[in-house]
Order: sequence, then C-alpha cells, then structure tokens
Amino acid sequence: MEGTAILNTDRPEDTSFVGEIDQTRISLPPEGMESMDRDLYFSDKDDYVPSIARLLRKLEIDEKRIEAFEKIFTPIYASQLSKLFPTLDCVNLYLRGLNQSLPSLKEEVYLPDFLILETFRTFYPNVYKDVFVYPWMYLPAWGEAAFFSFPYEFTTRDDRTYLLIKEHIEMLCDNEENPEVLCQLLQVVFFEVRKGFFKTNIGDDASEREYLRQKRLSHPDIFWKYFTLSVPAREAPEQVVESFINSCRRLGQDECGEDGDSHLSGGRNRKQLSELWQKSPMFMPRMTRETTVVLIECLYQNMHLFRREGADIFHDPESLAAIRLLFDLIDNKLHSDEMEVVLSDLVQKTPSFELAVRVVDNVRSRMRDLFNIPRQGNFYALSSQLDERLTAHFIEGRRNIFNEEKNYGYMLAQWVTYKPQNNLKVNAYVFELVKEDPTAIEKVLGVYTNHHEDKTGIRIRWEDLAKIYDVHKLYELASQCLDSSYFNRDERTAVELFMSQFEARTEAAALEMTQQANKQKFMHASSQGIQLFRGGQYELALEEFNRTLDITDWNDEVHLVRFVQLQKWHTLLELGLKSEGEVRTQFHSGAQRIASDDGEIRDLFNAAFPKGAAHAVQELYCCIFYYLQWEAASAVEKRSVKKDFDAHFSLATAKRTFGRTEEITKRCSELLVLLRQ
Repeated sequence: MEGTAILNTDRPEDTSFVGEIDQTRISLPPEGMESMDRDLYFSDKDDYVPSIARLLRKLEIDEKRIEAFEKIFTPIYASQLSKLFPTLDCVNLYLRGLNQSLPSLKEEVYLPDFLILETFRTFYPNVYKDVFVYPWMYLPAWGEAAFFSFPYEFTTRDDRTYLLIKEHIEMLCDNEENPEVLCQLLQVVFFEVRKGFFKTNIGDDASEREYLRQKRLSHPDIFWKYFTLSVPAREAPEQVVESFINSCRRLGQDECGEDGDSHLSGGRNRKQLSELWQKSPMFMPRMTRETTVVLIECLYQNMHLFRREGADIFHDPESLAAIRLLFDLIDNKLHSDEMEVVLSDLVQKTPSFELAVRVVDNVRSRMRDLFNIPRQGNFYALSSQLDERLTAHFIEGRRNIFNEEKNYGYMLAQWVTYKPQNNLKVNAYVFELVKEDPTAIEKVLGVYTNHHEDKTGIRIRWEDLAKIYDVHKLYELASQCLDSSYFNRDERTAVELFMSQFEARTEAAALEMTQQANKQKFMHASSQGIQLFRGGQYELALEEFNRTLDITDWNDEVHLVRFVQLQKWHTLLELGLKSEGEVRTQFHSGAQRIASDDGEIRDLFNAAFPKGAAHAVQELYCCIFYYLQWEAASAVEKRSVKKDFDAHFSLATAKRTFGRTEEITKRCSELLVLLRQ
C-alpha cells in the first residue's frame, strides 16, 4: 500500500491546476496538420516525432520501455483514445496535464495505464473522481489494501457483485460524452470492470504478482501511487503536517494533547484530514518510536471521529487514509515484540468497535501480502479481549448495537466466532433486542437479504443467516412480532418474506428427509434382492424386488428403479426357466409386462446401465426370454421367434462381445439344443 500518496479527488476542478498548466511550455506542431493523431502519437515517413514520444524521451525513459509501451498503447489509441482528440486544443490540454503529472511518477507507474488515466482526469473529471472514491468498483479484492479499504460485501466476488459493477459503470458512462469509448477504456484499464460485462478469467489470483510487478493501476497496492503528488486547493500544507508530527513527538503516550487536537479540529473544519494522514508517511523516517506510539494511539483513539455523519469508517476516504497510516506505522515503525502489545491496546481502547473487529478479523485471516501484523498478533488473545469489551458494552451495558453501529451485521457475524459459546450468547442478546423492539428483526434479516431486479426477486442468504442465528427461534419471534403496529410496510414485507421462505424451506426439508429415508429403504431392499438373486434364491429375490419397487416418493436421480426392474426381469426369466407348464407361462408373462420385445429390452438395459455394462449377460437373458416365448408360441410363430433367439445367441457367444464367459456360452448352447429337439 502506498502510504505516501497525496490523494486528490478534486484535481479536475482546481483553479490552481489551470495556472500551472499555463506556465508549462509544450512544443506542439503548427495548426493545419492533416491529423491530430500525427501530432499527438503517430509518427510518419517525414520522421516527425509526435508529442507523447518527445515527452517520454525528454523524461529519459528507457527505449526498451518505450517500445513495450508503444506495442501496448498503439492499438488502444487507434481504436478508442484517438476519438477523444478532435481538435488541437484537446491535444494541448491533455499534454500540458501529462507534463505536470508524469515526471514525478514515471518510474512508479505502468505507462499505458497512466496515460489512459490522464485522459479521465482531463476529459472525464467525474469519472476520475469516481475511480478514486469507489475503488472497489474497479479493483480486485487483493491483499491488505483491499481488505481494509473495500466494503465488506466487495471483499468477495460473485455474479451479483459484477452486476453491481456493470450497473455502476453504465450509469457513470451514460452521463458523459462518447460513453462507448469511455466504457471501453475503463474495461481496458480495469479487468474487474471487464468482468462486469463479459465472463472472463483475466486477472485471476495467479496474476496478482505479475500485476504488482508491472505496477498496474488495477492492483490495489499500486493504485494509490497513480494519484500521488496532485496538488489540490484544499491540500494540507506540508508545514501543517510537520507541525502535527512534531506535536506528537513532544507529547507523552496518554494523549495527543491540545496541540494535536487543534490540528485535528482545524483539519476537519477545512476538510484536510485525508491529506494530513496521506502526507504523514513522508515524515515517517524521522519519527522516533515514542512519536510513532503517540501517533498510533491518536489515530485509533479518534478513529470514530474521522467520518462523515452516517457513514461507516470503511466507506469514508478520511477514515481510509487514517487506517492506512495506522497500519503503516504499526508495520514499519514497531519492532515485532511490540506489535502484540500495541494491537492489544488498540482492541481494548479504541472507541471504534468496528475498527477493533476488523483488526481481529485481519489477524485471523493471516494475510501476509503487505503487513507483518497477522504474524505478530495473537488472534485468540485479541478475540478474547474484544469479546469481553463487546459483552460488557452491549450485553451487560444493555446497549442496542443496531442503533450504535452502522455495520452491525458484519460485527455480529464476527462476534459469534470468538468463543465456542458465543453463538448462544449473541443469539440471546439479539433476540432480546427484537422482543424489546420488534422492528429490529428487519435489521437482522436485512443483512442477509438480496434484492434482485430480475425474476429471482428478493432472496435471503439462508446459509449465511443460519451460521449466525437459530432460524427456528427467529421464525418464532417473527410470528410473534408480525402483528406489531410498529412495522411499516417495508418492514412487514421483509418479515412476511422471511416467514414464507422459512415455511417453504421447512416443508422442503421435511420432504427431503422423507425422500432420503425412502431412498435408504429402497437401496437396502434392492441390495437384499440382488444378494438373494446371486445365491440362486429366485423366489425370495422376486419378493424383495417387488417390495423394493413398492417404495416410492424419493428422488431417483440415477435411474435405480429401472435397474431394479431389469433385475426383476432377469429373476422372472430364471424362475420361468426352472418352472414348467402354467407356472412357467405366468413368469414369462410377468417378464413381458416389463419388456416384451427387442426395443423395450434395449431401452430397459440402457436406462439401467447408461454408461454401459457387460452385453453378453444381457444377450443371455434375451436368449432365455425368446426360448420361453418359443415354447409358448404356436407352430406358425415358432420360426419367427427362433430367428430372434438365433440373433441373440450369436451375440452372446461371439468372442468380441464384452463380458462373454464360458458359463454364458454353455447356458446359451443348452437352450439352443432344447430348441432343436
């Protein structure tokens, strides 16, 4: 993460920026050139060097790097970027801005990304600002930078996340000129945006190291560098930052002191706190351990103040800058044996419960991409300390977490994991809040409810909900609260939705249990029948197969019923073969009711063995079937039945038939002898 970045979201509207541009000397070709493209980027047969190439060489950028840049940038410019430069004034404006921003960052950025970002800053200031303010819409959730700066719901990605990204980008582009060009450029620079529009594996986790090595804009740890050294009108002057650091150096560890408080109050009033935190790392090399400890404590003691009213700390740029500075200080300025003590103090003393929860969650995650903190923190000790704080404040202090914390869903989900018995404790606490205020149940459910605009409608994330809460108890409370006059229309709709889906799931679960029980009975009975069949106890096997097929109301996903029907067909044929007279006829008739000709027999066999099986076995039973039919046939019919028998006899005894054995050949031959008598 780039701690020294001086971030600027208002640069495009900064009047001082215009003054600086006017003072920059840019060498442009005279007006009247045939193409703006030639002036800005493309060279030609006259050996005219375009402006961008002159700038890169003036900055003494390595020729190999320029060649690599041109290989990537040329098709992007030709297909999209060139459309943004219809006049020489556009070229002039862009180049003056590039001359101001690129020199100080030339070794810290990936040139194609930076030049495209510069077009956003020049021609699409609202987009430039949006990229900075909402990085989770553009960047992958990689490493500590993402963990601490992204909203919780954006730290993992699914189809819903990419739909939100797509909708955000479409709305953003629709309000700008050349929306198609803008959308394409955003997809070029940010592969997460591309994923919102197309299914692609680009930028998967295996690419993270390569994106970091190339210093790509789309890597969260590099992203902030692209906004470094902008000079907004409201920027905190460096002397203010240095004065604040010096005040911390002079103070003890118990408080930031009046001098420090005055800097915080003044910075907050002038909306300069973000710049104050972002510039502080520039003075990090000069900070002593004592100064570091005081500044760390100042940050975590005041973290709850670094936010807009109504925003949680991880959605506010001022808070994010303070958090990045806090962890930079812990990681880079403290010895490993001090970290656990500092983290323990932070968890126990910070007024921001959400910050404490996030820190403990990060220690547990053991993410080592950037900070040393997880290796030094003791999750079990920290979580135990935080559990005691949360219990004392919210449960014993009878405080309502729904009223005090904006991100209560995330905090409760983490709290239940700190100790084995916490699930019961947190459930009891939340359910008591619901009894006191029935409308709280909508807040519980709202965390786990997704609103889809498509046909899927509103869906509750039941697996996540059930990990935290006893859903049966929650249903009981919902039933009791449903008639409460405190509910507004939306709250009542949410509760009714939960109850209806719970009832449907309960009914489905009961049906699933019944079907699973029936399936087990079916499997047991069929297994018994097969064992009896293999032992030659065909009468008992037939009874078991009949009992098996009487078991219904279960999900036959792999066609087990057809398999048992085939086994029953085999059993009836074996019984017919060993019987005589009318009994033989009855068994053969029973077999015919299952499959009575070659087509039905083939379909039965294929359904029972969709992946194939020993065909010789099936041909044997076809021989038995047609032998029994031949015996019962009239003199006129016998010749036709004999042909059917002969066809299957040839297959059953052929050497190429899969599964052929001497026993099968012997049995088929015995039947052939009987037919010839």
